[in-house]
Amino acid sequence: MAKDGSHRGGARPGAGRKKKPLAEKLAEGKSTKVMMAPAELEMVDMPEISEFMTDMQRDGSTLHARDVYMVNSEMTLGSLFDGSGGFPLSGMLAGIEPVWSSEIEPYPIRVTTKRLPQVKHYGDVSVLNGADLPPVDIITFGSPCQDLSIAGKRAGIHDGARSNLFFEAVRIIKEMREATDGKYPRYAVWENVPGALSSNNGDDFRCVLEELCHGEVRLIPRADEGGAQHGLHPRMPAG
Repeated sequence: MAKDGSHRGGARPGAGRKKKPLAEKLAEGKSTKVMMAPAELEMVDMPEISEFMTDMQRDGSTLHARDVYMVNSEMTLGSLFDGSGGFPLSGMLAGIEPVWSSEIEPYPIRVTTKRLPQVKHYGDVSVLNGADLPPVDIITFGSPCQDLSIAGKRAGIHDGARSNLFFEAVRIIKEMREATDGKYPRYAVWENVPGALSSNNGDDFRCVLEELCHGEVRLIPRADEGGAQHGLHPRMPAG
């Protein structure tokens, strides 16, 4: 109990009790509040809830993410350094079909195999060959950030034992493109910490752009109105 006599920070009255369904409360004669729709909505034709329900939802079957998010796009996605499936889930929200993923941590794999059972797991990126993976339109990858983050020692993308796994993803992308005559993947999406932009004075980010864009990149100092440099942004060569 807190000093003011409240139960903040401690056991609350009724804590741990399972809430009763609303229908049961009403059957016991308990009152409830009724939320009235605004007057301007009274004449609007509202769809029936059943219009948004699949047969599985109607019969009470266990639902997975694929059942909730209607995937109807022809675009497909593969996720490297998948974690708990953030990119595949985001893709499904946008109607993109996740096909495969790569992850080595047991718990995240348990989460995604349960929630996204249709996604094939291929394990360690260091032993994968992009030519052997099912071709996809999009490859996403959030390669390890520890050696780029301002919270770490910033060993960099080349010398860092973890962040240099970025190059494994690039290798897989190139292998798939070579095997498909440049058709797949059509897009590559890299996610990382803001420190990736400033690691090694911007040279690491320049390397990222050059690896993904197959061209030379010059980093141009960006200045505010007073002329003080406060960051770097890339400029791709013309042509």
